[in-house]
Amino acid sequence: MDDFILWSHTADVIYIILFALALYLMFETPIILGRKRKMSKGRLAKALGFLGVESLEQNSFEIAHDDSKTWYITILPEGDYALWNNKETDPNLVMYFDTPDEVIEYLHRWKKENDPMDHLIIESMYKK
Repeated sequence: MDDFILWSHTADVIYIILFALALYLMFETPIILGRKRKMSKGRLAKALGFLGVESLEQNSFEIAHDDSKTWYITILPEGDYALWNNKETDPNLVMYFDTPDEVIEYLHRWKKENDPMDHLIIESMYKK
């Protein structure tokens, strides 16, 4: 009888863990594993190959903006170009291109497909 109670209790714990895991996966909200880490501009700078934020800013130019975000094109140390915005500085969200023209083409294509209200303003020239 004691073995049955122990087994029943263990099964309940397993079900609770599986339920919590299902909720986590369903809502992509970390309820068990802690909070998501906010990425800083310093972490972005290091991930892109710069020594710090100052180097990142010296090599970045505003390329587009809308009501809430500003997009930057950054000339990387290797000569490639990166596109990122000031609200999402996670290095995993950075897009990489071979030329600045590819960046501008991408932004125009994205705007045409995703911005029917014409909120995104793309700069024709880079400005600091």
